[in-house]
Amino acid sequence: MTQGRCLMRIVEKVAAILTVSTDPM
Repeated sequence: MTQGRCLMRIVEKVAAILTVSTDPM
């Protein structure tokens, strides 16, 4: 159960980094 929560947090961080990388800025 705790692993799933940790995974979700990691996925959210990766998604944020990806969106920042794709940003033209």
